Amino acid sequence: GLSELEKARKLYEAPFVCAAHEFTERGVKAGQGPVMVYGNLKAQRAFGLSWDDFLGFPSSKTADPSQQTERNALIQKCSENGWVSVAGIVRVRSDGSFFRVKDGVLWTLLERVGGKEGEGETG
Repeated sequence: GLSELEKARKLYEAPFVCAAHEFTERGVKAGQGPVMVYGNLKAQRAFGLSWDDFLGFPSSKTADPSQQTERNALIQKCSENGWVSVAGIVRVRSDGSFFRVKDGVLWTLLERVGGKEGEGETG
């Protein structure tokens, strides 16, 4: 099988977006809510952010302000069900332009001890 490093490299270089946010003290203290804690290369390119800029980026800024209600409803549904389809949603790049997620899934990230950590998304 693959080593942990090889698995991490495959995910980082995967041909699909994989991103995650979590509810961190840094985000909560700044009043930002969840902040991004992972974005593979495809996610960084999709949002137009470097690795350093992606980490800690407020995940609320990945959706247009006019779509925050829809975004919050998806996060709530994910929290209740463990996952939700996010096919067709629109996201915002760092330059303000938009892109559509063709086929994606938002899922709940769990800590090893079973508590809720945040959400992850692939598309």
